[in-house]
Amino acid sequence: MWFPTIQLPSRNILQLACLVAIACSLQAAAAPEQREVDRRAFERAQKAATAETWTAALAVLQAIDVNKIEDVDVITYVDFSTRCANLAEELGVSRNSDPSNAGKILAEMDLPKFFSTLWSVIERKGLSGAAKLAVESRRLWKQISMYQELDAKLTRRYRDE
Repeated sequence: MWFPTIQLPSRNILQLACLVAIACSLQAAAAPEQREVDRRAFERAQKAATAETWTAALAVLQAIDVNKIEDVDVITYVDFSTRCANLAEELGVSRNSDPSNAGKILAEMDLPKFFSTLWSVIERKGLSGAAKLAVESRRLWKQISMYQELDAKLTRRYRDE
């Protein structure tokens, strides 16, 4: 007779979980200097959203030293902003497009740049590369609501400091 077995997490995983819990509690009580570093990084990332061009936005985002940030939410925000800006620049997405409206994004796209990028990806990586580009585009687009919630959360966290 066969009985299902339950695998308990290894000791290393339990230790890692404890370390994560401790890190989260320490983050809440971060030193004022570190909180200021995290706040400034978030503000810079927000400024990238108002840059005139994707190139300017990327310059602002790339100037943020992520290694100095301890707030995981700020790191996530900067990373997502950077990935979106890179992809948008690569595909020729208009800087003024509403990110939550796929129809408007497509209508306002720089189509010659889009097709040039698509052709370049196909030449370098084949159809699988183009498929990966489409998957990454869709993945980022589906995470926009998470990004907007994170923006609101971080704005509340670092407001009036």
